[in-house]
Amino acid sequence: MQKSRRVSSTVHGKPHVRIGKRGLTENVLGEISRNLKNHGVVKIRVMKSLIQYHGVDVGSLADEVARSVNAKVVDVRGNTFTLIKMRKE
Repeated sequence: MQKSRRVSSTVHGKPHVRIGKRGLTENVLGEISRNLKNHGVVKIRVMKSLIQYHGVDVGSLADEVARSVNAKVVDVRGNTFTLIKMRKE
């Protein structure tokens, strides 16, 4: 499957990982890394409890996650964002 097709199907599919009220933990980052390694693309949903009670901005959280797992933010829509694995240089 081509990368652009894989990204498109991931963006329109169900999320692979959910970030809950505990926020960005080592376990969540590990799960995101595993999904990126296996699939190359991962869709992440930020639960409303984290946004409402802790005032988290989804865009800045997406950037933080991308830096942590060496990925690129492809899409941010509402409470979800999609990451793609960066090539090694």
